[in-house]
Amino acid sequence: MLGRCATSSRPARIALGGMVLLGVATICDALLPLSCTPTADTACAAREAAGLVPLTHAGHAFSSGAAGFGGVVAVVGWILWRRGTRGPNPPGAGSGASGPNRTRPGFDSALAALAAGIAYLAATGWTLAAMVEPALYLGLAQRLQILALTVWLALVALRPLPGRRR
Repeated sequence: MLGRCATSSRPARIALGGMVLLGVATICDALLPLSCTPTADTACAAREAAGLVPLTHAGHAFSSGAAGFGGVVAVVGWILWRRGTRGPNPPGAGSGASGPNRTRPGFDSALAALAAGIAYLAATGWTLAAMVEPALYLGLAQRLQILALTVWLALVALRPLPGRRR
């Protein structure tokens, strides 16, 4: 969706750049596995602190951070882009109606995507806090972060461009 209009506005280009960074960093994440789990294994945490883990371990940590940052940039850029492209609702496009900007009658995918994007940003904050304080359930935070981002990406992909019919 953003690719077709990436040249139309700066927020759209920023969101698309975030999506590209997210995609590339996620591929790197898959290619650079962790050698152990430092948040669950104290010996692993000690090896990591001493720099005794393989390069793939450090690469995974970097690529995970880059993927998270790309996701944040994509969500924030998309929110700003959507804010700038909202025009008056066409007749019948109000809540629960089936106007030309709806993917299904009664379902507002833009609002759902906004909620998923905000959930991703909140889960990212939780993940960052849990990296500092392991008692905050890092694994759960990361899973919710990935779930929220996946839902956001699916909703953005399904959402028609503003002012265009499917």
